[in-house]
Amino acid sequence: MCGPRVTRRPSASRQRRAVQVARNISQVARRQPLSKASASPLRARNVLLFAEERSPTFAAVLTAWTTAAAIAGVAWTPPRVLAALAGLGFAVVLGVVTNRVSARWSSLSKSTRAGLSVLSVLMGVVVVAAAVAPPEASEIAQTVSGPGKPSRGGYGPTGSERPTLNWTKNKIGFLDGAHFNSYENTPYYGNELAFVDAKRASDSDYGGFQDRIENAAGRYRIRAYLHNNAADGVGLDARGTTIRFDVPSGVANEFGISGLIAASNSVPSQIYDVVELANDNRSFDLDFVNGSGRVYSNAHPDGLVLSDEIVGDGVVLGFESLDGVVPAGFEHQLLVTIDVNVVYEATSSS
Repeated sequence: MCGPRVTRRPSASRQRRAVQVARNISQVARRQPLSKASASPLRARNVLLFAEERSPTFAAVLTAWTTAAAIAGVAWTPPRVLAALAGLGFAVVLGVVTNRVSARWSSLSKSTRAGLSVLSVLMGVVVVAAAVAPPEASEIAQTVSGPGKPSRGGYGPTGSERPTLNWTKNKIGFLDGAHFNSYENTPYYGNELAFVDAKRASDSDYGGFQDRIENAAGRYRIRAYLHNNAADGVGLDARGTTIRFDVPSGVANEFGISGLIAASNSVPSQIYDVVELANDNRSFDLDFVNGSGRVYSNAHPDGLVLSDEIVGDGVVLGFESLDGVVPAGFEHQLLVTIDVNVVYEATSSS
C-alpha cells in the first residue's frame, strides 16, 4: 500500500532564481510581447539581450563611433582606406536602419539586431587599428629611394592658402579639385613644393639639380616640375594650365629665377618657387637663351618646343598637347625647362 505523496518545498536558491526570472520577464515584457520575452528570460543580463533591449540608443552610439572611425581612417592609404570606406559604408547602412526605420527595429530577429550591433563595434575597432598603425617599412623605404629633393624656402603660397599632403600617409590625392605640387616626401621628387631647380646645361647625367647654385658661371638649365595632385581617375583634370619664368635683369652677385604655375581651376590658382644663382666673387647678369623652352612628359618624352613667351606673359602647357589640360596622377607629370647664360660684368683693365 502506497503512502501519501510528499511534496518537496523548493530550496531557497530555487526560490531566488524564480523571483529573478519573474523580474526579467516583467522587464522585457515592457519593451516587447511576452511571447518573445519569455523565450529566453535568463538572458536579460546577456550582451545580446542588452543590445536588443537598448537598440535605438545603443545602435545610434555604435553608428556614431563607426562613422567617426571611418572618417579618421580615410586619410590613410590603401589598404587602410578600403577598410575605412567599408566601415563608413556600414555605418551609413546601420544609421539608416536605426535612425530612419527605428520603429521597425524590434521586428528584426534578436540575432540580426545583435549581429548588427556587434559587427558595428568590430568594424570600428578594425578601422581605428588600421588608421593608427604606423606606415609599413616598404612605404617608408619608398620615400627615400628616389632622387629626392630637400625642403627649402622660397616657394609659395603656404599655410591655409595651400593645403598639402604627405605621401607616407595619403597616396590618393585631393578630392576637391586640381592641386599642383602639394605633396611632400614623394619617392619621385621628394618635396614638390620646391619645384624649381637648376644645374649646368652641359650636365647630361640624371639628377644633379639644385635649389641654389654657388659660383655660377656658364650656361644653366632651369627646371620646373609639375604634378596634378588630385585623385587619379575621377576627372579632376587641371584646365587652362600655364607656366612662366621670371628671369630678372640687371647686374648683381645673386639672382632668384621664379617659376609660376597657374590653372583656371586649381587650388590655389597659382603657385611659385625660386631657384637661386649666386657668385660672391663676381657680379653678373642673366641672359635667357631664345628657343630653349621645352616641356617633357610620358606622352612626349623628347619634348615639345615652347615659345619664348615662357619668360614673358607665359605659355600654355598640357599633357597630350598644349591645350592646358593636365590630368591627375604621376603618369601625367610634366617637366618644363629653359636655359640661361650667366654673363659676367666686364672688368676694366688698369
